[in-house]
Formats: sequence, C-alpha cells, structure tokens
Amino acid sequence: MQTPADGFSRILETLDRLEIPYMMAGSAASSLHGIARPTMNIDLVADLRADQVEELVAELKVDFYADREMIREALARGRSFDLIHYPSSFKFDIFLFKRTNSARPSSRAANSRKRNRSVVRLSVWWPRRKTRF
Repeated sequence: MQTPADGFSRILETLDRLEIPYMMAGSAASSLHGIARPTMNIDLVADLRADQVEELVAELKVDFYADREMIREALARGRSFDLIHYPSSFKFDIFLFKRTNSARPSSRAANSRKRNRSVVRLSVWWPRRKTRF
C-alpha cells in the first residue's frame, strides 16, 4: 500500500527530472523550523511554466489526479492547483512562484535562499525562516 510519503517522493522526483524549481511551504515547512502545525496536505511552491504542463501531467497521471486544464487555468490566473495521490488520497497543493515588482520579495527571491534537507528519506527544498510567498 502506498503512503502520502510515496506520493510526495513521486512529485519531488518528477519536479527534479523536469527541472522545475520548487520548495516546500505551509505547515510542512513550518514543521521543519520546529513549529508543528497539523495538516492534511503538503504545500509546494513551484516555478512551473506553461510549456511544462503537458510533461508534468504525463509523468503523474497514473498515480495522481492531475487535471491539465485546471493547471493551465491556474497558470493563466496566477492561482494554485491540486495534485491528489490516488493510492493514498493525499492532497498536494501547488502554488506558483509570484512574479512581482513590489517591495515585497518575490517567490523567486525566496527560492534563491532555500535550503536542502532530508525529510522522510527524501531530499527536499524548504524556505528559510520568515519567508513570505
């Protein structure tokens, strides 16, 4: 039986293979900083481009609900989208890197300060403390 960790591993491997920059966010990332918050999903921030959607969906479609049109619409509107791991029914929320000209740092700036850490036998990128998305 596959677990949420198996689904998480599959997503990270796929993002790495497709060279899509990402990092953990939300409750899972705050837990790495020692501030545990219960959660029923894992949030990732990814720098996904429109030309990568087809390949991402093709890589994940066997084990995940990954709706091509929903992902395209999320990209067009600057919104998040979900990936649901069929075997475990676990949900992964994918937020897109913000592109901004404001005084607030963009997700790309936060990405340049990320660290790598081993989590559940996985190597995952996660933000430094007090990173805003």
